[in-house]
Amino acid sequence: MILQSSIFKSAPHSDPEYGPWFKGHSSIQSSLAAICQSWATYLKAYAKETERLFGEPELPWMLKEGPVVSTLLASISRRYRNSVSVLELPVKKRGLVKAGNRTGHGLCDAWISVPELRKFGGDFNLYLEAKILRELNSTQRLRGHLSGKYGIDKLFCDYQTSSGKRIRLTSPYTRKSGRVHDHFVVGLMVVPIHAASADLPAIKKQLAEVFGQRKRIQVRNANARVTRRLPQFPTVALILVDQDGRHPGMIASFTVLGSTSELLAKSALATDSLNDAP
Repeated sequence: MILQSSIFKSAPHSDPEYGPWFKGHSSIQSSLAAICQSWATYLKAYAKETERLFGEPELPWMLKEGPVVSTLLASISRRYRNSVSVLELPVKKRGLVKAGNRTGHGLCDAWISVPELRKFGGDFNLYLEAKILRELNSTQRLRGHLSGKYGIDKLFCDYQTSSGKRIRLTSPYTRKSGRVHDHFVVGLMVVPIHAASADLPAIKKQLAEVFGQRKRIQVRNANARVTRRLPQFPTVALILVDQDGRHPGMIASFTVLGSTSELLAKSALATDSLNDAP
C-alpha cells in the first residue's frame, strides 16, 4: 500500500460586509496544515508497519474515533517535542444540562497544546471534537454527504451540545475551573472514501464547494435554522488516499468552531451567538 497525501485549505472570506470570525485566519490555517502534515507522515508509517506485521495495513479511520484521535496525538507528540495532549478530557457541557443531564458532565475528545505553533503571542491550544462518518463514500457522493445532516450539520450541532441552547462563537470551555487559557475549539470530521491519486483534484474541488458555501443548519432541540457562512470558519483538510485505490482512504477536515474572546475578530465580538448572525 502506498499512501499519498494532500492538504486542502478553505478560501478566506471575500465578502467585505462580513469579516472573519477569528484573528489571523491564514495563520490558524498554517498551524492546522502543519499538524496535518505531521499526521500524514505518522499514518503512512503506521500503515506500512502494520502491513509488515499483519500482512494487511490497519487503517485507523476504518475503526472508531479513539484510534483516529490517538494517532493524531501521537503524530503531534513525535513532531513537536514540547507539545502536550490528553484524550477524552472530562468537561461540563451546557447542552447536556438543557437536555436533562443534571451534572452536564461529558467528554471532549482531546485537548492539545503546541507551544512551537505560537499565535498572537501565545501557544496554539485547542479542544478537539471528533466525528467519523462511518459510511464509505465515493468521490461522486462526497459533496452531498458532507453537506448533509450527518456532515457539516452534525459538526455544528454536536458543538451546540457543549455551547448550550445556542451555538456560540465564544468557547464553552472559557471558564473551565483550573484551565483558564486562550484556545480554539476545533471540529474534526473524518470521512472514509474510495479514491486513488487521480481523484485528488476532484476531491479538492468538492471540498472548496462545500466549505465555500452559505449553509442553513438545523439547531438541535429547536424548530429553527441558522445560517453559516462557512468561509468565516478556517478549515484545513488532510486527504490521504491509496495510490491505486485498492484500499480506502480518508478525508479529515479541521474546522475552527469557536475560541476564547481574545482570539475572536472584531466582526465576531459584535454577536454573542451565531443565531443572531445574518
